[in-house]
Amino acid sequence: MVWKMQSHVHWASLAFVCVLSTIFSVGSASAQTRVINGHPAASGAHPWMVALLDASQQDSSNAQICGGSLIGSRWVLTAAHCITESYSGSVRKAYSIDVLVGQEDLSQSGGDRAQVVGVYRHPAYNQMTFANDFALLKLNRDFSGPYMSLATSSALYPANTLATLVGWGWTNPDYPSRAWHLQEAIIPVPSDAVCLSELGELFTPEVMLCAGVPPAAPGVNDGVSACYGDSGGPLYLTLSDGKPVQIGVVTGGKSCSDPSSRSFFAEVASAQSFLAMRPIFPPEAIERPQVVGPPYVGNVLTCLPGNYSGDGIETISYSWFQESNPNQPIPGADRSTYTPTQDDAGKWIRCDVTTSNAGGSTVAVGEHFIIRWSPNSPEGDLESPIGSLISGRCQSTRCEVRVAAYDNVGVVAVVGTAVRSYSSTCRIGRRRTTCSKADSVSLAAVPQSDGSWLARAPLARGKVQSITFHLRAYDAAGNYQAQASVFRRRVRAR
Repeated sequence: MVWKMQSHVHWASLAFVCVLSTIFSVGSASAQTRVINGHPAASGAHPWMVALLDASQQDSSNAQICGGSLIGSRWVLTAAHCITESYSGSVRKAYSIDVLVGQEDLSQSGGDRAQVVGVYRHPAYNQMTFANDFALLKLNRDFSGPYMSLATSSALYPANTLATLVGWGWTNPDYPSRAWHLQEAIIPVPSDAVCLSELGELFTPEVMLCAGVPPAAPGVNDGVSACYGDSGGPLYLTLSDGKPVQIGVVTGGKSCSDPSSRSFFAEVASAQSFLAMRPIFPPEAIERPQVVGPPYVGNVLTCLPGNYSGDGIETISYSWFQESNPNQPIPGADRSTYTPTQDDAGKWIRCDVTTSNAGGSTVAVGEHFIIRWSPNSPEGDLESPIGSLISGRCQSTRCEVRVAAYDNVGVVAVVGTAVRSYSSTCRIGRRRTTCSKADSVSLAAVPQSDGSWLARAPLARGKVQSITFHLRAYDAAGNYQAQASVFRRRVRAR
């Protein structure tokens, strides 16, 4: 199984093999605070060791999910399964991961917490077999080191070479007993033949190595291995000059509670071309764009990009969309500002932001919001600057309505028609029957002292009829502004 810690549901559950995430550490089967039969690391002995954290958790002790090693000023090497969603298999968002540098005791405050701006998983990573279990994380700022060196050849570690394993994982295989202080253990690296005999199909010799100390006898809990929480951490050699060289990345094992077999590791020497890459990451939107400014006709709106991760932004472009044609940008609306027109009234508008750099581009889709005619337009009358009925009445020969003009600036005329619908006797062949008829009369509303407009229409004599007022507003240049059906009533005329 892979040894990734499961302290938060956000980081998903374990897969088929026990993957040692949330960094497993080598610890004792007894209730001691150490890697399974390891011991607390000496202060300052592993300055390149880092903890991967859930960025949504501020408490580092509860946020740790995996380990890793600092291999460059902005680069961390960890396990691919640490940054892979367990069920979907997708790569986690960079902004969901932080990295803690320079802290050995996770129960204490301190260390230097950095944001991850890019996640690069080995392209041949296999989630079923855990082959090529490598991932590179790019940080948002530089660290001065020291850095972990990487092995370039398996010739460095012939069979039974001793290597050092470090991590903050479980120290007891039978129940959660994580190590707050960084643990270490020195373990032998056997031949591939031994690894295959113990691990079987879990072991892929071309891209893996195994290491650990099996128990002296069945039932004796003196074996040394990695466990839950150690995933992503390093297995390294110390050269004659004292320089550390990483040969493996903690992946998993059969089971923490079954110390009869060793843990398996991604073999660093097998991934030279991948580890030599330092890709440029395209911007990745953390937040949606925000539009500021009152959303009504004639008012200037400004689109503000949200926050981004990635390797910076070289270019940024804007696109505004409208409900009438949601898949095509509004022609000419390619700036950060946009002034809604009368055609936008009553419809939703959206601003999308495209950011680019040498690594690629990404589109952040904005929220929809409705455009109104004016700040005073009510919720139920979005499409018209006129149409709020102040009063309406019908007498024996005529009906009249008085309407408000919400956007009275520039409105110099309100005209329209009154449509009268009624029943009448008509002849079809030799048979008389009842038919529906309609006619209309032209209207010219009269402005009132309070800013409203009064329109009157005569009724069709002797009919039971329905009358509807359709009004249109114009400015001084004769430009049509809007229309609305504002009044409907059924009435009998004399």
